Amino acid sequence: MIVFEGALKKDALKYFCKKFIKLYRVAFLFAGIIMLPFVVMLSEFFDSIWVIFAFVFTFVVTIFGMVPIMYKIKGKDEAPKKVYIKGDIICSVFENTTVFKQLEDIKEVHDYGAFYDVIYTKVFPIFVCQKDLLKKGTLEEFEALFEGKIIDKTGDG
Repeated sequence: MIVFEGALKKDALKYFCKKFIKLYRVAFLFAGIIMLPFVVMLSEFFDSIWVIFAFVFTFVVTIFGMVPIMYKIKGKDEAPKKVYIKGDIICSVFENTTVFKQLEDIKEVHDYGAFYDVIYTKVFPIFVCQKDLLKKGTLEEFEALFEGKIIDKTGDG
């Protein structure tokens, strides 16, 4: 069993928050685009002033949702508290949820020097493992599990 436990710090937390912000920006942009056809349909039933108001409201909500400061604060709370590997399962424990994946579903592991990002989907950083939070097992055991999938992102090699 390999266990990384504790609050992410420094580079790992910055990386997690950056990915978190990117995810929410895309989500708000997508929501704004989805709302536009409904606003256009409103033009058939309402005066032009209400349609203009609806366009402005959609634009403001979309832009406001893409402001990163809200998510920097929230991102710290959303970071995984514990990541562990037991058998052929990797698990990430968050404040309100737990995510399990099979090790065979892992596509790649990015090594950023101070932490790993274990990737099964590039959308959300679920398995961020800060090396100095390793409580059980060794980094060598971790790297052996993902041999051939580890990509060095430190720029050193």
